[in-house]
Amino acid sequence: MSNPDTLLEPLLRAVLGLCVAPVVRRVGLPLRGHVPATSRSFASIGASAAWDRPGGQESDQQADETLSVPQYGGREELDRTNLVRAITVDEAGSFREVSLTKADLSRELRVQKRDLRAVDVSFPNQLACFLVRDGVILINLEAFKAIVKHNSLILFTTETARGTVLQQFCPFLQYRLTREVGAHVGGFEFRVVEAVLTVLCDTLYERYGELKARIDHLLFGLEQATNGQDDYLPFLADLSHHNKTLNSFQKRVHEVRGALHQVLESDEDLAAMYLSVQAATGHRRRTDQHEEAEILIENYVAQLDDILSEVAELQSSIDVSEEYFRLTLDSQRNKIMKMNLLLTLGTFSTACAGVVTGVFGMNLQNFLETSESAFLVTTGGLTISMAASFASIYTYFRLKKML
Repeated sequence: MSNPDTLLEPLLRAVLGLCVAPVVRRVGLPLRGHVPATSRSFASIGASAAWDRPGGQESDQQADETLSVPQYGGREELDRTNLVRAITVDEAGSFREVSLTKADLSRELRVQKRDLRAVDVSFPNQLACFLVRDGVILINLEAFKAIVKHNSLILFTTETARGTVLQQFCPFLQYRLTREVGAHVGGFEFRVVEAVLTVLCDTLYERYGELKARIDHLLFGLEQATNGQDDYLPFLADLSHHNKTLNSFQKRVHEVRGALHQVLESDEDLAAMYLSVQAATGHRRRTDQHEEAEILIENYVAQLDDILSEVAELQSSIDVSEEYFRLTLDSQRNKIMKMNLLLTLGTFSTACAGVVTGVFGMNLQNFLETSESAFLVTTGGLTISMAASFASIYTYFRLKKML
């Protein structure tokens, strides 16, 4: 016969489990072998796994090995965020897309990171610059962000500037490198710099031509406007918008010219532009031997000066037109003010006559009720007095040149 304690033990365990489990769930304690899916973390997964294994909990080292915790902000991901895509061009005119890290680029070129920031596409609103460093030339001019070496070019592009670079600059540079080898004393770097400045000036000329065509159309429309302000006010609004665009364009050209002029003022920078000579001989040219570089930079500074002079001339035309229509509006405003003054004078004279008629309208005897001519005399006198007062005040304002 079986022992009663042996029979009651499973029943007591079941009852105890039914009573304790709801309490444990309410206070948030994990049951053995059970972890809610919505609250699992990497640590709880490892702990529950160790609890359920035969033999009890594992050692800390073994538990850590079961976790798969992603590491954010590590060296590998930091390098991946510093990757920049670029186009490299060699002396043969071959183009190749590459991915570079900023740290490797700085180490390879032996250029400080603050100088590389000048050509960093992640800083879009930088001032134009043309930096000559030891063995490299860093260019940040409008759409062109590039690093020029004695035998290669690293070209960085943005989405907005990619069309200009790929459609205009790359074919032109390839033509210069493949068809005009040896045409320049300065070597590869001079052909690259000249190609950059040529396409840059052509792009600025093209942009100026577009602005000039639109502004000339607006100025012609203003001259033909004859139906008053309803006709030419839309032209003035569009002209003001394009004038702001022209001012912004002028500022950009000034920045480019300033960057080139700064190089032109430095003999050391001009001499350091001979990268091929430095690579072949191991040292820079003397500071007084930079005639080719100086002529090259001067040529494009002169082209930028021509653009600025044409922009200034166009701005002068806009200012003259705006001044003319400002005077026209002032004249119309003066006419309106004159009409308002005349109406005020007429109202004043009529009000004076109204005062006299108000006096006669009082219920008082004035001994004129029985006269047959009193009404005509009074009315005529009031009319003459009103006209005389208006004429005298008007004459006074005319003598004072206020009308």
